[in-house]
Amino acid sequence: MKLLSPRIMPYWHQWNARLVALLSTMLEDSWLFVFAYRDNDHPEVWHIAELGDVYLNVENTVHYALDTAFGRAEWNTTLPSHGIRLHFGADASETFTVSLFHQLYCLNVIRIALSKFSDPEVRQLPQVETVQCMDYIRQMVLCRANLRLESARNPTGPGIAVADVTHTCKDWTAVYSAAQENWEAYVGQEN
Repeated sequence: MKLLSPRIMPYWHQWNARLVALLSTMLEDSWLFVFAYRDNDHPEVWHIAELGDVYLNVENTVHYALDTAFGRAEWNTTLPSHGIRLHFGADASETFTVSLFHQLYCLNVIRIALSKFSDPEVRQLPQVETVQCMDYIRQMVLCRANLRLESARNPTGPGIAVADVTHTCKDWTAVYSAAQENWEAYVGQEN
């Protein structure tokens, strides 16, 4: 083994530190790896195109009603037409979903439960799935910890009424497009 000369040693440490930093960054990014999508051999995040920012005006709306035919139809459009499953792996046999779709699915489960409970002819108590979905949504809200300030128009009343607030969000339409491409690739593999 050849030793480095004393003149090169200080530069070697600087270069080595940069190499270690670069490799650490690369190891955190799953694009370096080919995953088998078996057991735990998969990335934690679905890597699709960078999600740009979009703006969402939070406002009271007549859309997405709990118990009308039109409201049900609107709720049914919040998920991809093929469902919430994504297919990965060499034979596309491993299924996943993304938190976005899981959250929207859960909101619809809660909507259905509220409709059944508020209907005097049915008056059905929430099922286990509804309770699980409530807990999941609670955890995801905490996980995201959105710090956007919202005006408290009724700070002393029974609730806080917030409307006409613009939030900066990630472009969810890119997720739907990528999910559609994933579905088309999966269906194409079956044929």
